[in-house]
Amino acid sequence: MMNGSSAGPSDAKLMLPPELERNYQVFFVHGTSGKKQINRMRDIRSNQIGSLVTCKGICTRVSEVRPCITVAVYACDVCGFEVYQIVNTREFTPKVECPSKRCQTNNTKGQLIMQVKSSKFVSHQEIKI
Repeated sequence: MMNGSSAGPSDAKLMLPPELERNYQVFFVHGTSGKKQINRMRDIRSNQIGSLVTCKGICTRVSEVRPCITVAVYACDVCGFEVYQIVNTREFTPKVECPSKRCQTNNTKGQLIMQVKSSKFVSHQEIKI
């Protein structure tokens, strides 16, 4: 990783955003836990966000599974500095100019090039019920 300084490999890991780390959580659900199952969409409330809920409905539209970017990684074409941009929305504005001290000191405006292989994507699909 190029970061514009003489940091060692152990320091490089500290600079990575947590979203680029590959940690997985697996949850298994077996039967019901005695709680009332939700049968109608109108019964779903905001306190159930992040929880597994069940509902009945008719699926009217399903989109294709597409990649959705969560962390964009850029590299400067002048100094090689890497920049990370965490993306929390569906639309984002890519970074263009290098913010490294080296480019600022030399008064060069290095262009940032997105590194697709280093960026993190998640599968995204929309289902309308």
